Amino acid sequence: MSNGLLSIDGLISGLNTTDIINQLLEVERIPITRLEERKSEYEQKIALWQEANTKLLALQTSASSLASESTFEGKAVSVSDESVISASATSSAVTGTYLLRVEQLAYAHQIATSSSYADYNTTTFGEGVITIQVGSGDPVEITIDSSNNTLEGIKNAINSSRAGVNASIVNTSDGYKLLLSSKQTGLDGAITITSTLSGGEATLSGFYDIQPAQNARISLGTSEGGATPLVYESSSNLIEDLIPGVSLNLKAVSTQSVVLTVEDDLESIKSSIRNFVARFNEFQDFVAENTAYNPDTGVAGALLGDTSLQRIQSQILSNLFRRVESSYFQSVAEIGISVDRYGRLSLDESKLDTALQSNLEEVKKLFVSSVVATDADVEVVNVPSSVESLLEESSLDVVITQAAEKGRVEASSSLGSDTLGQDETLTFNGSVVVNLTAGMTLDEVVATINSTLEANGILVEARNEGGKLVLEHRLYGSSNSFTVASNVDASVPRSTGIGTTELTGQGVDVAGTIGGYAATGTGQVLIGGAGTPVEGLTLRVTLSASELALQGSAQGAVILSQGIGTILEESLDFIVDPYEGIVKSNQDLYQGLIRDIDERIEVLEERLSRQEELWRKQFVALEEALAAFQTQGAWLTQQLASLSALTQSNNSQGS
Repeated sequence: MSNGLLSIDGLISGLNTTDIINQLLEVERIPITRLEERKSEYEQKIALWQEANTKLLALQTSASSLASESTFEGKAVSVSDESVISASATSSAVTGTYLLRVEQLAYAHQIATSSSYADYNTTTFGEGVITIQVGSGDPVEITIDSSNNTLEGIKNAINSSRAGVNASIVNTSDGYKLLLSSKQTGLDGAITITSTLSGGEATLSGFYDIQPAQNARISLGTSEGGATPLVYESSSNLIEDLIPGVSLNLKAVSTQSVVLTVEDDLESIKSSIRNFVARFNEFQDFVAENTAYNPDTGVAGALLGDTSLQRIQSQILSNLFRRVESSYFQSVAEIGISVDRYGRLSLDESKLDTALQSNLEEVKKLFVSSVVATDADVEVVNVPSSVESLLEESSLDVVITQAAEKGRVEASSSLGSDTLGQDETLTFNGSVVVNLTAGMTLDEVVATINSTLEANGILVEARNEGGKLVLEHRLYGSSNSFTVASNVDASVPRSTGIGTTELTGQGVDVAGTIGGYAATGTGQVLIGGAGTPVEGLTLRVTLSASELALQGSAQGAVILSQGIGTILEESLDFIVDPYEGIVKSNQDLYQGLIRDIDERIEVLEERLSRQEELWRKQFVALEEALAAFQTQGAWLTQQLASLSALTQSNNSQGS
C-alpha cells in the first residue's frame, strides 16, 4: 500500500525505492559536490593565470623594445616634395638637412628597327647570327635559322638568350617593328647589336634610339652665394651611397631643390614607451579586478588571497622605478612616467618630449644596458662581445700608472711685456722655418708661429703662458713629437728663450691595467692587451698627470650598467618562462590540486557505487522478506478461514 508520500515502486512494499536510494545518494554525494566546486574554482584560477600570462607576454614584448638599441637609433626622413624624391634611412644615417636637385633620371636604353614590316609571323628574314652586348658585358650570340627567322621567332630567340634585353614587337602606324629594351638603366645598360643575317624575304634593318641610355644625375647642395654643389651620377634611380645611411628613389626631374631632412625618430621611441605604459596598465587592471573584494556587491575576485600576482606587479614597479646611475636621467620619473595610488602608470608627454629632444642618448642609457666607466676621466670607446660577457659576471677595475701627455717645450726665459730685441728664426722638425722680426710682442710671436705651422700642416700650438713662450703638440702620445731650435741663443736678452740647442717635445702614452690585465696605451687610448680576457676593450683616459698625482692610480671601474628596459625584459622572461616561471609554477600548483581532487572524487565515487549496490540489495531483500511474509499471511488467513468455517458448521449441527 502506498503511504501517499512515495509512488509505488516496490512490488510488495509499494515503496518508491529508486527515489529513496537517489535521495540517500544525494546526501552521500555532498562531499563529492564540494570537491567538484573546488575543482571548478581551481580551473577558473588556471584560466585566469593563462590570461595573466598573455598580458605579461605582451608586457615583456614592449619591455624588449625598450631594451633594444635599435628602438632609440631609428631615423625619420621627410622630403619636401615626394613627387620628385622619396627616401628612407637606416640607424647609421646622420641627422641633418640636405638640399637635393634631380637634374636627370636614369633611363633604360631602348632601340627599334628602322624598317617596319607588314606582319610578324609570316615574312622571313635571313639566317645567321645576331650579336647583342649590354654595356661592357660579354657579347651574346643568337643563332637565327629557318625555325625562328620570322619577326616573332627573332623576338623569342632574343628573349630566350638571356642577353640582358627584353624584345617585343610593337605595331606602329607604318607596320610592325622589333623593339629592344635594356634590363639595366643608365649608361652601363647601353645596347650594341650587330647582325650577319643573309637571305630571306626581308632585311633586319639597322636600329635607332627611341630612348637613350642615360644615368641619373643629382646635385647635393646649392650654388647660391658662390657655393658649388656636389654632383652625383648613378646608373640607377635608386641611390644608396650619396648620403650615408639614406636611400633615395628618384622619381622626376626638378628645377627647384628638394629639402630632405633626417631626424631622430622620436615618435617611434614615444610609441614604444606609450605601449609599455598601456600594457602595464592592462595587467594592473586585471590584477585589481581579480584580487579585490567589492564590499558593496559582496563579490570577491577569483584570485583573492593569491598574492603571486600582486608580488609580480610589485616587482615590475620596483624594477621600473629603480635608479640607473650611469644615465643623466636616473629614473623614469625624470622623463615623465609616474604611478598613482591605484598602481596605474601615467605618462607626461611634454616631459618626455623635452627629455628626448634635449638628450636622446641619455634616455637611451636609461633603458638600454651599456658598458660604462664609473670615473668621469675614463670613457668606454669599444667593447668586444667577449668582454661584454665577462662584465656580466663582474666589473673591471681601471688602474692608471701614467697619464697621457702632449709633447711640450717651454722657453727657458720670459719675454714678458717686452718685444723681441732682434730678428729670430725658429725651425720646427728640422725643415719648417718661422721668421720673427725685432719689435714683435709675445702675442705677435705666438700668432706668427701658429699661422706658419698651420699652413705647413704641423700640429703644434704656441701659447703665451705668463709672459713665457710655450709650444705644445695638439695630440697626445709618444708618436706625436716635434723639435724646435732657434738661431738666437736663449741667454740673449729679449729673445724667445728657445735657444740654439734643438729641443724635443715628446708626448707620452697612457699606461695602466684593466681588470688587472695588461693594456697597451696609444695617446689617451688604453686597449686591453692581446691574449687577455679584456683584449680589444678600448678606453679613452682624459686624466692629466697632475690629476693622477692627486687622485692616485685607481680610476674606478668598467661596469655593465643595466638599463630599465633590460632589467624589465629579464625579470619578465623569468616570470613567464614556460618551464620554470612564476606563472607556470602557479598553474602547476592548481593542476596538482585538481589531480588530488580527481583522485579523491574517484575514491568517493567508487565507495558511493558500492553503497548504492548495497542499498539496492537491501531493498531487494526487503521485498523478498515481505513477499514471504505475504505468502505466509495468506496461508494463515486461509487456515483461519477454514477453521472459522469448520467452527460455524459444527455450531450449526449442534443446534
